[in-house]
Amino acid sequence: MTDDVLTPALPTEGLSAEDAAVFERVWHRVMAGREQEQTALVPAGQPPAPPAPVGQTDGLLEQLRAHTTGWRATQSLARKAGGSMARVLSGMAADERRQLARLAAAWYITTGQRWRPEAGSAGAVPDLMEGLRQKYLHLQSAARMLEQAAQVGEETFNDLYADLAAHSREHAGVVLRLLEQMQL
Repeated sequence: MTDDVLTPALPTEGLSAEDAAVFERVWHRVMAGREQEQTALVPAGQPPAPPAPVGQTDGLLEQLRAHTTGWRATQSLARKAGGSMARVLSGMAADERRQLARLAAAWYITTGQRWRPEAGSAGAVPDLMEGLRQKYLHLQSAARMLEQAAQVGEETFNDLYADLAAHSREHAGVVLRLLEQMQL
């Protein structure tokens, strides 16, 4: 295999020859800088960290995806709500984003790769009350999943999973109180 097969085609289609040449020069300069950064991070004489064993990251990836879905759903609920409820839900979404960052950091430590959420958004919430009900059920399920993962999972993530489970339970309580206020 040649390097040309491994290198993705540059997006120069539709550019003038001059613009395409400038783009390619900049692209190659940036990519050369990235290679230097990566080699500079590993001290001379020290081999790079080995990749994570196959299967070790499956649970972590599942948690990342579930937390992304939950975070987006909370953002959607906050946009649908008004007044103090919107502020409470926005605060919850911000906390969920911080928890997602913690998982992403664990992913990076384990794999050496930055994790980015897939493009997409939360599904449309037809009714605020039903959205809160779904959020409550999701948080309860997430807490149970995280607690199980903390008990049987990779030792490295036990504390992280236990802490995230506590956050999920706390958020479920907040959602329950919001639902109770809507009933008055």
